[in-house]
Amino acid sequence: MKKIQYIIVALFLLQINSAEAQTQTVNIKAPGFVRPLVERWIAEYQKINSDLSFQLGQKKDNAIIFVLEEREERKEERGETVFFGRYAIVPFTGKDSEAAALIAKKKLNDKRIKNLLFEKDDLSEEKSDKLEDKLHIYTGAQSFSVALPYAAAYGLTAADYRGKRIQGDDRFLNKAVGEDAWGLGISALGNLYDLQSRHLKDQLQVASLDDSKKIDLTASLDEVLEALETHTVEGIDVEKIGFAFDVNNLQLNRFVNWVLTDGQQYLHEYGLLTLSQKDLISQQRSLHHQDIARR
Repeated sequence: MKKIQYIIVALFLLQINSAEAQTQTVNIKAPGFVRPLVERWIAEYQKINSDLSFQLGQKKDNAIIFVLEEREERKEERGETVFFGRYAIVPFTGKDSEAAALIAKKKLNDKRIKNLLFEKDDLSEEKSDKLEDKLHIYTGAQSFSVALPYAAAYGLTAADYRGKRIQGDDRFLNKAVGEDAWGLGISALGNLYDLQSRHLKDQLQVASLDDSKKIDLTASLDEVLEALETHTVEGIDVEKIGFAFDVNNLQLNRFVNWVLTDGQQYLHEYGLLTLSQKDLISQQRSLHHQDIARR
């Protein structure tokens, strides 16, 4: 009788170990402005796929690493990437601040933003902008900061910014800019708008843009996203966002494929823009072809 009991216990433990072996843990390193979306994806995906667990804030083996821009020169460095959506980077100030009032009189276009945010080349013949000496520029310094793609959109690098670099996630820029009457920063919509109220967070104000006829940045987040889906606005950089991951991993492929299909419905809710239908289909096909090749 005892022998039978030992066998039953052994089989039970073997079953548990087998189940644990089949459960794969995926490490995800994501920037702060997209983390609420990732948490929603995980919750929804695990309702139908309990064989996959996730750890946020990790950057280890078996990982999904976020990619914040589409640059040809970075492809070899990061490996295979699938893009799932887009995000917008906008200049902002403290609410009703001296900086906001001054910028409202001048309005920002691409040329003025470049002059304000970046150091001039020693050989540059650009005239000095009167705002330069008054405004204090704040940008993120972390590897996931949107300061990097925003600078690249102007053909520059993060090292070319004027002003102060704020360590940590870009969300820390809100406090630095909000408390400086002359502060001007850049950040993703998801950092600036409250996802519950759908309006700008307290103490923050989106800088006045020369292209203001195309978009009302004082409107709700949903109205802003709708406008950016159809209009290009000077001063607002819209970039693709995606994952770099091991395409030979079946479980990761399934999760990313879910993001490109069912997961798309949550993008606007969390402050992101959709890809064009053409781009989305292209990404889905690319992932499908990789899956076939792996088999």
